[in-house]
Amino acid sequence: MSIHFLHVRKQDAQGNLSTKGGTTFAFDVEDSADGVSVNVVYSEARCHGDKQNFSRRIGRAVAEGRFNKGTVAGVLKIEQGDNLFGRIRAALANLV
Repeated sequence: MSIHFLHVRKQDAQGNLSTKGGTTFAFDVEDSADGVSVNVVYSEARCHGDKQNFSRRIGRAVAEGRFNKGTVAGVLKIEQGDNLFGRIRAALANLV
């Protein structure tokens, strides 16, 4: 098992990244039984709205801790093919 991480921060209307809020995903990619897709098992840590500053270090530690404890937020099924990790990152970012 290899844990990967993705940090998604909020953006304003002009595309500027916010220092408040955001989500960190810890995920692993597993082969699925059908042989044409992969299962992306993920846990997440959310930094809430205007109350908390976004911290990659804290988000990563919380998401990884949840993942290692088996606290899974969900599983995504993604078809194998070109740019697999790019499509995985896009699918996770769409969850925010």
